Amino acid sequence: MNKNRGFTLIEIIVVMAILAILAVGAIGSYRATMMKRNDLKRKSDLAQMAKAIEIYYQDFGSFPKMTTNGRMNACGDTGQVTCNWGDMMKQGVSPNEVIYMAELPSDPKSTQTYYYLSDASGTFFKLYARLENLDDQDALHDGSGNPDDYNDPIGLLKCGKTTLIECNFGVTSTNKVLN
Repeated sequence: MNKNRGFTLIEIIVVMAILAILAVGAIGSYRATMMKRNDLKRKSDLAQMAKAIEIYYQDFGSFPKMTTNGRMNACGDTGQVTCNWGDMMKQGVSPNEVIYMAELPSDPKSTQTYYYLSDASGTFFKLYARLENLDDQDALHDGSGNPDDYNDPIGLLKCGKTTLIECNFGVTSTNKVLN
């Protein structure tokens, strides 16, 4: 008796279905982990920038002025040059220059950016980012039930480089309440 040994078509289909279910679960878990990692970096970046801006305030008596595109004027020899995300935040000429941050961090997602807000006299600042995990407890909400919405009183806070992605996380100077 020579029996053919092997797997039936049903057995192969069942194994492939199990592998597909495991792969979908692994991909979902990986995406969630990456979102949380990116959001953690955003929170850390904004906290570090806030500390550097507070030191700037101690040196100059005001916070950096904002530009029209959500960046700050706090760089260069005179401090009136726009700081770009990824550039060094420093003032003065070597050897007397003051380095506030070796590198202003960039958002981990290439389509997003951080947003800096201040008033004309530099009495406060706010830094904003867009968290990917909309269920994050630190994400700003306006109470409407839509996690994409938050209180944007001036309608400017956009954290997308090319699209109008609204910011939903922020930190502020110690003398201001984040709204």
